[in-house]
Amino acid sequence: HALARGTVQFVLSIPVDFSRRLLRGEKPSLLIEADATDPTAITTAVAALPGLVAPVAAKDLTGPLAHLNGTPAAFDVQIHRLYNPEGITQYNVVPGLMGVILTMTMVMMTGLAITRERERGTMENLLATPARPLEVMSGKIVPYVAIGLLQATIILCAAYWIFHVPFAGSIVALYVAALVFVAANLTVGITLSSLAQNQLQAMQLTF
Repeated sequence: HALARGTVQFVLSIPVDFSRRLLRGEKPSLLIEADATDPTAITTAVAALPGLVAPVAAKDLTGPLAHLNGTPAAFDVQIHRLYNPEGITQYNVVPGLMGVILTMTMVMMTGLAITRERERGTMENLLATPARPLEVMSGKIVPYVAIGLLQATIILCAAYWIFHVPFAGSIVALYVAALVFVAANLTVGITLSSLAQNQLQAMQLTF
């Protein structure tokens, strides 16, 4: 459950009869389950795990247990990579690109759009109309929300059809989360545009 929630990356399972089998020389196994959703994050640790058997045996299998410290090793380590056993990096990289792309484009679009209006003097014209400032800001945000959801759709289609990233879960929940994420990034862009004096400053603040 902890692996599924993402609160831990590794779980070590020690069999209840491990000590008895070890003393009998039956070469028991320890099971290590790893969250392989991000292969890059666990590769080094997983590669080091088999090499830990020898130093552990040298430290603990001494005295009356010294006869167990030899070749082959007294016990071994079995590693199970969960959720992405093949270690395919695009399963982790491609979905993450959706967040990166939406962040970059949404913040930049609103930051430049509002600053451009101020540079041209049209923002004052808009604020002079009967429309309230909140309505003007909403009108600036809503089209970019649609663009953001369109971008998310394109990325999801590319991930599924081109990179063959499996999709498991609710598509509605994903789009609701994407909607909130896009709206949050757009408001960040508007906030930055209120600080920038020109489009160059807005672009620098965006990055």
